[in-house]
Formats: sequence, C-alpha cells, structure tokens
Amino acid sequence: RTHSGESSAHCCGALLQRKGSHMITSSYYRLAHGVVAVFLFSLARCGAGSTTKTWNGDDIAGAATFLPINGQRSRTDLCSAAKAYADKLEPRFVRAYRDLKKSFLKNTKLFGVAEFAGAIQEKYGYDVSNLRFQLDNHGGTRVVQMRLPEKLRLQIIREIDWMKKLEGEIDEFLSSIEAGGSAYYNPLSLEFNNAILFTPSGFEFYQKNLGIITQLMPELGGVVLNAFVVPANESSYGVHNARSWAVGLSGSVCNSRPEASPTCMFAAQQRSLHTALEDVTYDHQPLIVYEDADAEVPSQAYMDKRLDHYFRQQKKKDGRRTLRALRAARYILLYPALVDESVFLSAAQFSFARYIEVKYCSLPWPVPGMYWKLQSGQALFFNNYVPHGDSTLPKSSRPRYTIDLRILSKDEYTSNSMDEMPEHFQLRYRSILKSKDCIAKMLHYKGHDELMETITGGKRESNFTLVHLLTNIGLGLHGSYGKDRQDILTFEEGLRSHFERTKSLRGMAPRLTPEAKQCILEYTQEFSCYGVSGVCGVRPTSNKATENRKQQEERAKASKLSFDSSHSSNDVSSTSAQGGDVNPTCNNRGDDGDGDDTAVCA
Repeated sequence: RTHSGESSAHCCGALLQRKGSHMITSSYYRLAHGVVAVFLFSLARCGAGSTTKTWNGDDIAGAATFLPINGQRSRTDLCSAAKAYADKLEPRFVRAYRDLKKSFLKNTKLFGVAEFAGAIQEKYGYDVSNLRFQLDNHGGTRVVQMRLPEKLRLQIIREIDWMKKLEGEIDEFLSSIEAGGSAYYNPLSLEFNNAILFTPSGFEFYQKNLGIITQLMPELGGVVLNAFVVPANESSYGVHNARSWAVGLSGSVCNSRPEASPTCMFAAQQRSLHTALEDVTYDHQPLIVYEDADAEVPSQAYMDKRLDHYFRQQKKKDGRRTLRALRAARYILLYPALVDESVFLSAAQFSFARYIEVKYCSLPWPVPGMYWKLQSGQALFFNNYVPHGDSTLPKSSRPRYTIDLRILSKDEYTSNSMDEMPEHFQLRYRSILKSKDCIAKMLHYKGHDELMETITGGKRESNFTLVHLLTNIGLGLHGSYGKDRQDILTFEEGLRSHFERTKSLRGMAPRLTPEAKQCILEYTQEFSCYGVSGVCGVRPTSNKATENRKQQEERAKASKLSFDSSHSSNDVSSTSAQGGDVNPTCNNRGDDGDGDDTAVCA
C-alpha cells in the first residue's frame, strides 16, 4: 500500500517503514534481512511511479464513496510525538512513585516488573506478558463522503457547544471539592461514550449514514457515537490508540486463554468515520494518523516487560526517573481502586506512549504522521488500533468540531453476572456505573435505572446495564455481547422518548442539579482503598466538601498519593498491595534496582 500521489522514492520508503515496524527487541540486522527481499520485489513497481487512485463506490458495493484526497505528511513523526506526550504525563507519576514508596510498610519491590507479572497472572489465571494482538490495516486511511445536510451540521455543533458548557460546570464543581482532574475523556465526559444522550442531531446523522456503516463493516457488532470539540488555543489528544486496559482479562471472563477465544471481549476490527463538521487544514488541529505503524493491541504486561528491560539499560538520570514513573503507573493499573478514573486512564496512556516512543525511536527512519485536508461532511475512515493523535501540533485560533461514528466487529461475551466477573473488572465497572448515575441526574432522571428503562423499555439486568448499553471500550464492552447489536443506537423508540423528555433542558443554560452534584461528590469518594489494612470500598461521605476532605485525611492515616491536574490534586491513601493486615518493617536501603537507595521506614 502506498500513499496516493506521492513519489516513488517515498513509496519504497513506506515499504521499508512498514516492514521495519516490529518489536523493541528486533535488531537492525534481522530487520534488514527481511526488508531487502521486500524492497527488491517491490522496486520495479515503486520505480514506475505512483499514480493517484480515485476511490469510488465500486470498492464496497452500495452508498460508500471514497474520495480522491491524498494524505500529507505532518511536521512531526511518531517517535517525537509519542515522546512529547509521554514527557507531558511523566511528572505526575514520578511524584506518585515517591509518595507510594514512602507509604509502603514492606516490600517495595511490588513496583518490580516480575512481581507485576506475577500479580497479573494470579488475577487473570495465566501469564499475559507475551500477549499482543497484531492486526491488519487493509486499505489504510481513506476519505469517505458522509451525508450531512447543512442544517443538521449546524445543529450538531450547537449541541456540542451545549455539552461543552455543561462539562465546564462539571470541571468547576470538581475543582470546588478539590477532586482534581476534569471531565475530559473519563466516565464524566459528555463528548464520548455519553454523547448520544445529549445529541439528538447526532442520532439523525447516524441514521442518515447507517447504509455506509453497514457496507463498510458487514459483520457489525456495535457503533459508538462521539461528538466533540478541540477548543481554540488548546492541544488535541496525544499519541494513543483504542487499546483496552483489560486486554488479557478476557481469558478469565470467558474461562479460556485469549489465543483460544481471541474475540472474547475483543473486537478484531475497530474503525472510525471521523467526520469533519468544519473545514480542516494543518493549522486547524487535524487528526494525525501514523499509517506505517503497526495496528496492535499489546497487553499492559507485554509493554511493561519490554519497557522495564529498556530503561534498566539506560544509565542516565532520565532513564531512572522514567523507570520510577512507569513503576508507579504499573502499580496504579494493577490496583484500580487506588485512584479515580482520570488518573487510571492517564497511567494507561503514559505506558502506551512510552512503549510507542521506545519502539519507533529505535528505528533508523522516522514513521511519519499523515493528515488530510477535509471539507465539512468528509470523514477519515481509519483503523483505531493504529497509533493516532499529536499533542504537539500548532494551536489553532478556532475550535475543531468532529462527530465520530466508531464501528466495531462482533465479539464474544460471557453470560455470567457481574458478581462472577474478576474483581479487577468489577472495580472499574462499579466505578463507571456510578458515573452513569451522575450522568442520568444531570439529565433530570432519578438515576441510571430510570434512564435505562426509558431507553430500553425494560428494567436492567445484572449483566446488561447502562454501562453495556453505552459501551465502554476500556472494559471490552463493544455492543454485541455475543449476540446481535445491543448498543444504544439500536433503540430508536426509546432514544426518541429520551430526546423528547430532555428537549426543554437543552433549551436552557446548562446547570448541574443539586442531585447531580451530590452524585459527583459521592463518585469521587467511592471505590478507593484507604487505611493500612488495604480495605477497599465506599468511603463515608459529607455534604460539605471542605469537611469531607478533612474527614478523609483523618481516616486515612497512611501517606497520600498526590497528582497534579489543571485544578488541584487527588489525595488517596495508599495500601499494601498484599491486602489484609501487615506488620510495619523498615527497609534500610529501599534498593529496588532504580538507583534510589534512600531509607524507607514505617
């Protein structure tokens, strides 16, 4: 595959880059051995020159029309973009490492990668440190003409603006209770999994383009609607992909190893129709896709084993600092009740960004980022498992509005109730379900059960709640659950009832109800571990934020785990990873291999 319209020299370079995108441990000699054969085989084709390919509806029968719009190189490459994003996230986890290490009562080696792999094996039932899904990226990124009448386009933008103002109210309240974080891309976000609840025009857009969706993904398992804006003078998301933190956990859910049931809680295909609502150019924060990078889904243990090996070889101070940050992120991901969802997701993003940095900075050639100049109504059809995003782009003086239809292939899902799921899964699920309660109360429902009943026409089941209905890629909930599609977009009658019920609300200035504020307050306090006994559960709550924070500090005798954010910090007591009661000990050297041989005594 080549980028249309580009030179034959770049065509051959792209082939080299694609072949060279292997694991961190690959040597240049082994790479070259395979590359030369591919290069010689393809030289004649490349040397003849690349011709522009005009995509049309003949590629996929029906209404999907591919446009002859060529991708263009951005000014950064995958190595530098991933490093910049990882550097941005690292300081919070350096501080986390220091605070966690001071609070440990024994066994500081719980940060070690071997201990991490062992703990994951105990939780999952098998070793996932070599688990990595390598996926195809057939066709690469293409541009599709979507059906988007002007009136509908403007209405979607108005609804996104309303959502964004309500998110601002959420952020302001989080700051007032010193909860830290923000409502951007976490369970309290309104622009992603929850966007369909706030955008009736988004639902109309989905319906107008359903024919395109089903032709691009015949074995359709689920669809997620995202509607969001990159605000003016702000950076877009850094390098990431749609990797679930639960990769590998599916084995203990479906009672088999992942290789025996590779589609258990895993959609083999995950593609987006990332649609521009306004014209997009390079100086307008375009989506950057790294076409020649691997489409892959590595487990957390797979990445950690390789990152630990790499940074242990680095003798400089920077390498030791990164190693500590990675250990703190690893610990947070191992114990999901330790911090709130925004910090948990940041830990996952940080690990992945460092993994991508190390993998692609080790190549002797850059893997370029590509962008496409789009007009409103044109969509990038790309593979979500390919790395994308760039937080280093020049900031724009105007916002970029996008509506994204994320389409997923069918997968398998267990019929077990939530009580039978692994504890690691249950902790994240319970936290996200609580956030859905808050979202429902923002929309003037009594709670998530009433909202669920309005949309589905029936009461929720133990293994099919609002979390399943709205989908959650991080939890491996993609919409099919081993059956036909069951995502929220399939419930037309219920959605229209919901939109009618909330119509007057969208006509007013967005405000958080007292019930929603109380729910958010409870959400920030629940599902945290506190005290030296390793007890996890619901913390007692207080209606007054300042009193609540003082009470939390009094209850949690252990040291706090602090994280900087745009507003404040999250104060969470740390626990022994072993659980249960522990006896205070003193590790006189604290030597865990990171070169930080300070006394760690309790």
